[in-house]
Amino acid sequence: MPATMIDRASAADLMQQASGHGSAPMQVAGVLVLHGRPSPDEVRAAIADRIRAVPRLRRRLVRAPFGAGRPVWVDDPAFVARADLAAVRSVAHVHGGTVNDVVLAAVTGALREVLAGRGEVVDRFVISVPVSPRRRTDAARLGNEVGVLPIELPATGDPWSRLDRVARIVRSRKTAAPGTSSALLAPVIRALAAIGLFDWFVAHQRQINTLVTNVRGPDRPLTFLGVPIADIVPVTTTTGNVTVSFAVFSYAGRLTVTVVADPAACPDLPVLVALLQDELDRLTGAVRETARTLAAPGA
Repeated sequence: MPATMIDRASAADLMQQASGHGSAPMQVAGVLVLHGRPSPDEVRAAIADRIRAVPRLRRRLVRAPFGAGRPVWVDDPAFVARADLAAVRSVAHVHGGTVNDVVLAAVTGALREVLAGRGEVVDRFVISVPVSPRRRTDAARLGNEVGVLPIELPATGDPWSRLDRVARIVRSRKTAAPGTSSALLAPVIRALAAIGLFDWFVAHQRQINTLVTNVRGPDRPLTFLGVPIADIVPVTTTTGNVTVSFAVFSYAGRLTVTVVADPAACPDLPVLVALLQDELDRLTGAVRETARTLAAPGA
């Protein structure tokens, strides 16, 4: 078997990583303008084919053990977990919760297991959940109307009993406190940014452990310029000392959860994604098994 060459981060790599955040991002992107209409599958296949020829484009940095030199570049596995939306809605209904409650229960369970693998025992997490007071709108009244609701949620127990508790806690918190509105937060955030303390504030906050943002998408497949949209993957980022965050989006019968993590603080992202997928599979698998039992002859 041929030896694998270790691809270590260069001094320039480390400088870019250290400086490319906050108010001075170092990333540069471009927009490709096409005169034709390739299908999404064709675009994905073309990009995947070219990425294979440039290993750096499919790698992430992993910190080396103490004394073993600079971080190394390794292949980056998938960072997305998925679930059938109908199954998620069914299990949420059975346990008196919502789709977001199912995701929250899965997230807390996965985070607990990741930390247990590091030798840490954590039985609760405070998660920032966006809430909106808006019930309806139209094209003439848009803009952001959103609040944030930090909720302390349990991470122990089996996924189903955990979901019961999560649903009760979230329902109670949303009824008692609709969340801190952006109208109240905006002046504080602008003031901190104006005096150069916003980055310090988010790097030292102790109010939340992670963020889970959930956006409901269309139930039916859409098209863009006549081309079918096969999938929509939500994208988020980490902020300050919140080193892992979750973005949730539903589209055409499928729920997608994107997990984004700071590679220095959360090098076990693949483990976290696998555990999150397992939590979702266990929760929705029970619903599918019940449905098969009820549909069986003589049931």
